[in-house]
Amino acid sequence: MGSEHGLARMFQRAPSIDAAAALHEAALCFLAADRRAVEAARLGGQTLCLKAGPGLLLCLSIAGPDLEGKMRLIARANTWIAADMAAADQTPLIPAVDPARSVLAANIAGDEEGARAQFPLNPRRGDRGPSRHPSLFY
Repeated sequence: MGSEHGLARMFQRAPSIDAAAALHEAALCFLAADRRAVEAARLGGQTLCLKAGPGLLLCLSIAGPDLEGKMRLIARANTWIAADMAAADQTPLIPAVDPARSVLAANIAGDEEGARAQFPLNPRRGDRGPSRHPSLFY
């Protein structure tokens, strides 16, 4: 999580930010979120807002392989905005009511075929299938 642009905006807009803590907070926000909400945003082309320090990482949710080739939901940061820059509809993801329905639970559950069915690829959204070239992973 955290593209070069997103990190640059984070440091530009909050020079004294603890970037490691902010990215950790964003990762926890994403992994605790309801998988269905994240998947609906991914399929609908909506931006996810992840709490990251004194602001938000604006992200795309994509489906892609981990280093073992297993399909996972991934957040790809586009930019970071300070909390006071957020529009009314840019609110952080909320945790799943049932932890078993979280992104983390979905990402660790099931076999590869089950994950492929659960997270169908949509190349127009940036989803990637397995690759034999580790350098192509995020």
